[in-house]
Amino acid sequence: MLFISLVIFEIYAPKEPDWTPNFEAKSKTPYGTFILKNLLSDIFDKSDIFENNKSIYQFFNISELKNSTYIIINEEFKPDSLTLSYLLNFVNDGNKIFISANSFGKKLCDTLNFSSEIYYENYSSKEKINHNFVNKKLKNNKVFSFQKPLFEFYFNSIDTNKTTIIIEFDKNNANFISINYGKGTFYIHNQPFAFTNFNVLLNNNTDYVFTAFSYLKNDKIIWDEYFKPRINNNTTPLKYILNQKSLKLAWYLMLIIVFIFIIFSSKRNQRVIPIIKPLRNTSLIFSKTLANLYLKNKNHKDIALKKFNYWINFLRDNYHLNIEDPNKINSEKIAEKTATQKECIEKIISSIAHIKEMKNISSDELFKFNTLIEKFYLTRK
Repeated sequence: MLFISLVIFEIYAPKEPDWTPNFEAKSKTPYGTFILKNLLSDIFDKSDIFENNKSIYQFFNISELKNSTYIIINEEFKPDSLTLSYLLNFVNDGNKIFISANSFGKKLCDTLNFSSEIYYENYSSKEKINHNFVNKKLKNNKVFSFQKPLFEFYFNSIDTNKTTIIIEFDKNNANFISINYGKGTFYIHNQPFAFTNFNVLLNNNTDYVFTAFSYLKNDKIIWDEYFKPRINNNTTPLKYILNQKSLKLAWYLMLIIVFIFIIFSSKRNQRVIPIIKPLRNTSLIFSKTLANLYLKNKNHKDIALKKFNYWINFLRDNYHLNIEDPNKINSEKIAEKTATQKECIEKIISSIAHIKEMKNISSDELFKFNTLIEKFYLTRK
């Protein structure tokens, strides 16, 4: 029972306030901006109020932003070159940007020609530092003060030709200025803790908020929730590349090379067509092979008989001389049909008759018979 009681006591016991600066609109901690966000509808009662959770370049690319005011409140504001270029174009078109932060990025300071630093003089953690508006119409007998700031900051360098001081504290130290840029205006404030829940409630400092934001009247009011400490604002790889001059050039060079490669490689690549060699006529080779085989076996008679049979087939196929019995060949008819000398045909017939009677013949006899056959082929018509 004692243990259960202790657990219940710990659950319902008053919690120590979370003093972590977060500047988030949904946060009710001392350094959240829940109260300020809810006051916007009263401050800008005739304006449309929007909340942005996207990056600057994403939001500006999808939104129509004319006669608008963009409000950024954070402990530090250090935009990269891409974000800054969008902000500059936004203001140059006639819009307004309100930035409240303790520290600012070098690129932003160099572009708008201002710088800020910590105010150390007569500073202590318990001391209140009083602020008041410089504008005579806004100057009030009431002095605004803020407790528990981490540090007080002021602008130690400004461009007096384009800059107007709005709020000063302690011996003419400016901490709220307006800077003309193109057709619009930058409002730079360097004490964001003045707009947190703790300091808005303290001593009824809502008048300070209403007075400071009276400069920001516009048709559209955009509350930024992207530049907050707890929100994951890690730069994407592409964003980092585009913010580095050398990497940016390398990136664009790579894109150009890829584009050129795509253009010249867009044609259909065809595999190499193999060279198909035509089929070789091996008939002659086959004939020579068979002839060599017969010559090697020295069967000259068989060769002579095959030569003779081929001659008879030749006569049938080319001259329609059907010789059914090789022993009864009409030499006169063959000579007439082929326009060959009758003597040549008779020699072929007598030579083959002699070969048939022999058991085997010599190579010379075969050569003589082959000569007679070849002579017939050469003299025929």
